[in-house]
Amino acid sequence: MPGKDGDFAQRTVEGVWIRQALAHLTQLQQTIVGLRFGSDLSIEETAKVLGKSQGAVKAAQHAAIGALRKLMEEPQRPGEAGSRGEGRM
Repeated sequence: MPGKDGDFAQRTVEGVWIRQALAHLTQLQQTIVGLRFGSDLSIEETAKVLGKSQGAVKAAQHAAIGALRKLMEEPQRPGEAGSRGEGRM
């Protein structure tokens, strides 16, 4: 299959980048991102699991997404040399 190895390599690079980016978040932010987007829990469900208010979950999620967005806007991704790694493998 054409591109299959390239697709795997790209997913691997993206997975590494995601793990590195998440490492810039607080433990609470990492947990909330994992529950909300990995486990597909609602704000209410996430708040119950963590024993937090819905407002606290929303605030931490907002801060986490802002931090991740800022990392995405940087000229290079965490752990990479060069500019954003386009065309590199």
